Amino acid sequence: TLVTDTELSTAIAGVGGGKVLQVKVKHLSSSIAQTNNSPEATVLDSDTIALSSSDNYLYVICTVNYDLQGFATTVDPSAQFFLYDDAGGNLANQHVAANLSDVNDGIEGVVTLQAFYSPSDASEVVSLKYLSDNGQIRARGNNNYNNATTLTIMEIAA
Repeated sequence: TLVTDTELSTAIAGVGGGKVLQVKVKHLSSSIAQTNNSPEATVLDSDTIALSSSDNYLYVICTVNYDLQGFATTVDPSAQFFLYDDAGGNLANQHVAANLSDVNDGIEGVVTLQAFYSPSDASEVVSLKYLSDNGQIRARGNNNYNNATTLTIMEIAA
């Protein structure tokens, strides 16, 4: 579930002021793509974050730079991005779609997924996954682009 800035501020205030204890950032090292009705696949797993207390919270921000293409098969490509905790719980998701004039066209875009939650244990790995409903979706990585897909995880004190 995406949270607004107001909801986040209220949630952090409710956990004792929300001092940031640690931050982990991971970038997608190379661009990857999925095509036409592909099953869900992992784009990026975070490094394990070991919480200093099991009472603390995590705030996760994932910025996905993508391009969505007709891939010579459709003028209506679409795909989905998901954030999962290490227990498989869906933290956030975003659907992307386009209406193209030609099957060889595409669009570029950015989506941001956010989650604020209390993990079930003191060690956590967050995953970004995606699937292509039709056409092709590509998450951009460091190899070809300056704006790589990035996953940031912050431990927030309770």
